[in-house]
Amino acid sequence: MNCLFNLAKSPTSSPDIPILPIDQPAVVSRLLVDAKSRCADSFRVYLRQALAVFYIQVETQNTTPLQAEMITYPNKFLPFREHTPERLRFKGPEGPYLEDRIRTLSGIFSTVIWRALTANTPSAMREQIFFEDHNAWLNFVSRIPPSVNKSYLIDICARITPMPGKSSEKATDYWASIEELDWEAKIVRKASFMELYCIFHPTKNSGKRPFPFLGSIGAFHLVLDLAYTSIADKPTVQDVAECVTIIGRGAWNTLRVLDGDLESNTAATNQPTNQASLEGLKQAERLVCFSLTAQELEDTSFNLPTLEHLLCKFKGAWSKKMLV
Repeated sequence: MNCLFNLAKSPTSSPDIPILPIDQPAVVSRLLVDAKSRCADSFRVYLRQALAVFYIQVETQNTTPLQAEMITYPNKFLPFREHTPERLRFKGPEGPYLEDRIRTLSGIFSTVIWRALTANTPSAMREQIFFEDHNAWLNFVSRIPPSVNKSYLIDICARITPMPGKSSEKATDYWASIEELDWEAKIVRKASFMELYCIFHPTKNSGKRPFPFLGSIGAFHLVLDLAYTSIADKPTVQDVAECVTIIGRGAWNTLRVLDGDLESNTAATNQPTNQASLEGLKQAERLVCFSLTAQELEDTSFNLPTLEHLLCKFKGAWSKKMLV
């Protein structure tokens, strides 16, 4: 079946990150049958529209507004994490995730640059994406003509909250933080998922922010990227639930929507908890597995990272009332 983006597996694109444990087929989540099913129905509509884009089953003139967003800005709106054009490029031969690169200071520095600064920008698809050090990065930036809009290199709205303070000069701070980490010694043994997450997004109580503008979401995706290499353990559902709780926005708000606790488009008011996130992820996983065929699950590389990404992207569409 034809797909919009290349499904060829690179050496780092197919780890054994499992999907969640699935109940017996006869056990169907209450999401599918109770009075709150309107939200679940919208989620299934979202999945079908996204799959039509993924499999190139829509014509440009017949797309829905949601599909038009996915086609025009796939790095920002396509919900199948491992098949966005940027992710495919960064996993490829130009990127930092090759085994002989990701274990070096240059490799991890390049991943931080992407996840903190250049994600969802034209430069991430057209320009150099691997940098030996902060000087190589600054030299690269200096070659971009001043007339080029800043958004070519840095998207201050790449995350939920705009970050107008983002700048290319932050790379010097990133390099210093990575040198202080002693990265190559840190990864002699395979690190746990949460161990690495806490390195790139320390708790508020630590008082340190070694990677400004990476944030809780950027750090989460960076460590998910590392879980597709030999550096990090694969995330457990408990790990992902804890990160959903820490982030407390996109995926968490979708779990609230699916559970019927958030009928409006306003932000969630209840504080997330690990247990609520864990139970919500299990329910959402059942809903996805109920809605997609085995082939669709395989083609879209469905697993825990993909599930979290789906939940985040659905919330954006729900908030913009694109599924009414």
